[in-house]
Amino acid sequence: MKKLAALMIILTLGISVYSQTDIPKAQSMFIYNFCRFVEWPQSAGTQFVIGVLGGNDMVSALTDYTAGKLVGMKPIAVKQYKSPANVDNCQILFVAYGKCGAMKEIVEKVGSNPTLIVAEKRSALAEGAGITFVLMDDKLKFELNKANATKNGLKLNTKLEEMAYNSK
Repeated sequence: MKKLAALMIILTLGISVYSQTDIPKAQSMFIYNFCRFVEWPQSAGTQFVIGVLGGNDMVSALTDYTAGKLVGMKPIAVKQYKSPANVDNCQILFVAYGKCGAMKEIVEKVGSNPTLIVAEKRSALAEGAGITFVLMDDKLKFELNKANATKNGLKLNTKLEEMAYNSK
């Protein structure tokens, strides 16, 4: 219970970011914690896959942060994609800022797969992402588009909606 309360405070208030190198670490923490507030349909895979489109720093940060952690009973695997065409089945897809210009192609590639798209560019929310990160007053926060996040069978815990900076 104490862990959940602390998590809610962190996600609600945001995480202070003091340098560019802190951002991938903070985003990794958020992404891992999103796993606790989203329910995916049962899948046949043996791993919970977090995909990263672009963002070498993010791959390293996610790999470090999720090492040895589970989502449900599945170990977490971090997989990097170089282009939207390479994206395959993953439960979460993080889209680095430089790749957000291809959001239409990314959404088409994800198709009806139960994938939560998390992007760095705020405008990606209007283009199909379920969650975007925003930096406000040196604090990392997130915005949520519930319709995008739940369109392929994902179920959101109401706590996630409450913690979002600007839930739509």
